[in-house]
Amino acid sequence: MQDAISQLKETQAMLAANAPGQALSKSELRWAGILRVAPWLAFFVVALPLPILFFVLSFVLPEAPFWALMAVLALGVSAVAGLLTTIFLLVYRSRWTKKIRQRLAADGVTTRELDWFTNELTTQERKALKAMDAQDPLLADAYRETLAMRLTATHVVTRAKTDLRQVSQRLSKLSYIKETDTSALRAELNADHERLSQALRAGEEHQANAKLRLQTIEA
Repeated sequence: MQDAISQLKETQAMLAANAPGQALSKSELRWAGILRVAPWLAFFVVALPLPILFFVLSFVLPEAPFWALMAVLALGVSAVAGLLTTIFLLVYRSRWTKKIRQRLAADGVTTRELDWFTNELTTQERKALKAMDAQDPLLADAYRETLAMRLTATHVVTRAKTDLRQVSQRLSKLSYIKETDTSALRAELNADHERLSQALRAGEEHQANAKLRLQTIEA
């Protein structure tokens, strides 16, 4: 298993496009904790204060029916504003978390980082891991290590495909350049294409091996 992980990291190094992954800072961990609850708290923080204020005023000021009506109207407007705020924060959290996952995956997903990749696990993988945690912690540890390998391989494959597409597009554009000697650039791009193709093949092989090992552990 360790040999397979070492080989997979070598495959990642072939991409050499991103800076190495880095551990999360304390401020990022705090921000992650805030973002877990912020979207849901935001709705109540935005939606409730103004209606409550008008409702209280209906008891302490003259023309109570007017303030009660204002409270109802404010509740409708504030609820829409709260909903929009919640949606905005959910979208922001999703994009922020995606960037964090990409950074963590840059030098290989570890078992301690699996919580960041929960939404990338299949339903079967989540159920199997939960069952193993309850029945056989040692088997669950082996399953987590294999999940980390599978996730790492998946990110390698995704990045390699993206980079290959970009290199192919650049090679295609070179065919339209007639007045300049592009042989050196074409050779460089062809070398990048071959390197990325090798990374893609290796990543897909590791991905298939990890999936097979997961199925074996589940069985």
